[in-house]
Amino acid sequence: MRFLRWLAVSLLLISGPAWAQDFNDDGIDDEIASPPAVQNAVATIAIVNTGDGSMGDYQTRLQALGHVVTTIPLNSNLATLLLYQVVVLPISHASVATLGNFQALANDYVQYVQGGGCLFIGQPNPFNVAGQQATITWAPYALTVNALYNGADCPAVIANPQLCETQGLAGSDLPFPADTVISLAAQWTVLTRGPVTNNPGAFSAAYGGGHVVVDLGHPSTGSVCPYTNAGIGRLVDCCLTVATPVDGSTWGQIKGTYR
Repeated sequence: MRFLRWLAVSLLLISGPAWAQDFNDDGIDDEIASPPAVQNAVATIAIVNTGDGSMGDYQTRLQALGHVVTTIPLNSNLATLLLYQVVVLPISHASVATLGNFQALANDYVQYVQGGGCLFIGQPNPFNVAGQQATITWAPYALTVNALYNGADCPAVIANPQLCETQGLAGSDLPFPADTVISLAAQWTVLTRGPVTNNPGAFSAAYGGGHVVVDLGHPSTGSVCPYTNAGIGRLVDCCLTVATPVDGSTWGQIKGTYR
């Protein structure tokens, strides 16, 4: 009987419960495949309804990464923006049809970032504006773009591989310059550049308690120079991190500047 009892215990240990094969003490049977790691924090994201087709492209990509995505009206002001962790402005939002809307709400967007929000500015693409050029007053720092671009700038190259947005990624993971930057304030950090023109393709900045990131590419997988889900996921993740103010702007200064 004693032998049979020993045999039963031995067989139990050999066939084993899950912990019997846990050689690295992580609480998971080493012979069972681990679940995939979560790469993106879940965020509440609003896409401003400009009517552009890129809205669906952004929504598809961001939902695939696990984010909760909805659309908000074109004329949404600060009270609405503050309901979301991330606000996305789709492609061509600086066109004639919607340029005036964002100029009128510039102060609301700047205050949204100041208060801790992540503003994701898609390619403004002022293709039908006079001179095909627009100043993006709804960004917290100076930015003017032209709708022209050079297709040979695909894929983009990483400007600094040690940044939150670029570490471990290739240039092809991130946006290329489908708008040409005419002027860019010193506070922006350039993430990618076109290999031919050296134009910025993506850049970001901290402002007050929040972040802003600019994507001059296009989220469609059928675009001239598509980027990956890993790339847009990283841009959003890094935009969601706690920002360190880079200037001493006060609420009064902001309102005075963007009145």
